[in-house]
Amino acid sequence: HSQVMAQVYPEAINPGLPEPGQVWDFSGLEIIPGAPRTTVENMSPGLTPFGDAFPEANVCGIFTDTVGFYAYYKITPDGWDWIGSGTELGALPFTDPLSILRPMAFNGSFRDTARMELVSPGLEYYQYIEQEVGYRSYGTLRLPQGNFYNVVMIEMHQMEIDSFSFSSEGFYSIDTIFTNTYNWMQAGTPGPICIYQVSNGSSKVDFGGQEPEYSTFGPEYDAQYDIGLISSADGPGLYPLGTMALAPNPAQDNSWLYLQSGQAFREAILEVRDSAGRLMRAVPVAIDEGENKYQVPVEGLPAGLYLVILANGKA
Repeated sequence: HSQVMAQVYPEAINPGLPEPGQVWDFSGLEIIPGAPRTTVENMSPGLTPFGDAFPEANVCGIFTDTVGFYAYYKITPDGWDWIGSGTELGALPFTDPLSILRPMAFNGSFRDTARMELVSPGLEYYQYIEQEVGYRSYGTLRLPQGNFYNVVMIEMHQMEIDSFSFSSEGFYSIDTIFTNTYNWMQAGTPGPICIYQVSNGSSKVDFGGQEPEYSTFGPEYDAQYDIGLISSADGPGLYPLGTMALAPNPAQDNSWLYLQSGQAFREAILEVRDSAGRLMRAVPVAIDEGENKYQVPVEGLPAGLYLVILANGKA
């Protein structure tokens, strides 16, 4: 699966309120002329130059704009972990991987840290990351090519510290960067379909024998959306059937979907789809007003992240 992300003027993007049922109208986004586009491709790590350095990875994301960048992921029922990268410097594994996503209910969140180091003759590089990720809201996203329904928005707050040391040059630097990221995501597309970021930070540079130099930057804004994405069919957005919960999650042998519905429907479908949107299971069910409980057919599915959908064609 591949995506083409185009940079746009960020003033047209507003993350909105942390509430359900949002309508994000970004239909007027304008692409910045001349800005490089980022192509994101996902493939088997074994087909990439640094795959041998990450034997535990099962997905590699290749990011290409002006340079190539390889991100290696391990995706399991427990979450989506970034375990390292491949760059011009070679393979850069995290000594402490970073969790990008974990199973979350609405308003849920988690915190994680990551560490990376590269030590070679004359060069030392260290990176430390603290991050909080939350399931902020869901609703309808309007992009220039059309409307997208059942979109979730994931909010990320990150602090990153990078330090470089070149002993032969007597050079040392340390940068601290704070970034707030808002990712709009939809089932069937592995990466965000729209991104909005705000970042600021500080820097210290020390040349041997000279006074250290200090500087700050920000706020800096960045916004992108997937220009190759095909919109949902035109029509009214779907309304929620009710409050749903899945347990146990991650699933082992059995998992149950709980629904508190304000209406009754004689015919509905419970679907299980993989991270690429492929239908793996489909079971016809009925919905009663009030409390409902359905067994989710997870037996025989390979380890991974799955989306459970309960729909009646209208909700």
